Amino acid sequence: MTVGRIRGIPSRRALATDLREIQNWLRTLPPEDLWDHPGVEIRLQVVDESWAVHHGDPGYDLDHRGFWGAGWLPRTGAVSDIARDLIEQVRDEAAMPRTLLEIFSGEK
Repeated sequence: MTVGRIRGIPSRRALATDLREIQNWLRTLPPEDLWDHPGVEIRLQVVDESWAVHHGDPGYDLDHRGFWGAGWLPRTGAVSDIARDLIEQVRDEAAMPRTLLEIFSGEK
């Protein structure tokens, strides 16, 4: 899907499928591995006409290109609203004037 200047935004259904897979993985972890948190941080990255979902500590995200959405994924529960929110964040970032994106990203 193309939105403004970007291509590669996932459908809500495709993103929700990936979020459910992360939830399934979370449910396999023993409670002590969750550091007393009932979920995990998630990020949607859209770059180069593709997308990826990152989860866990954002300090490990080494590729900062593209457009991003961020949120929290609980171990259980519906994911459709979370997927919609991440996609809306990516669209909002893509709609920002390029000069603001350059300022926020440190690009010249």
